[in-house]
Amino acid sequence: MTCPSDTANSYMSDSKMGDGHTYLLVRMLDRCDVDIQQLTDDCLGEAMRICALCANTQSCRSWLQATAGEHHLHPPAFCPNAWRFEKVARQVSAA
Repeated sequence: MTCPSDTANSYMSDSKMGDGHTYLLVRMLDRCDVDIQQLTDDCLGEAMRICALCANTQSCRSWLQATAGEHHLHPPAFCPNAWRFEKVARQVSAA
């Protein structure tokens, strides 16, 4: 069960600091129509750790740039958090 994250606002504030992993993660969540407020703290923390270790940073930036202004329900296959984003999106749409 997902519940609103107590730390989502903190992550969103951190995301304004440039184009690091947090910034990319928040943009990816938005692009994939995943409401960051619907992630549990554990889920968001794990997504952050996975993102921070991801070697696909340039692919992520390129995908986000290429899809600017669009909202996709499916994250790109290269994203190691793709399954997590899809799971949360399914849970929210089923509620």
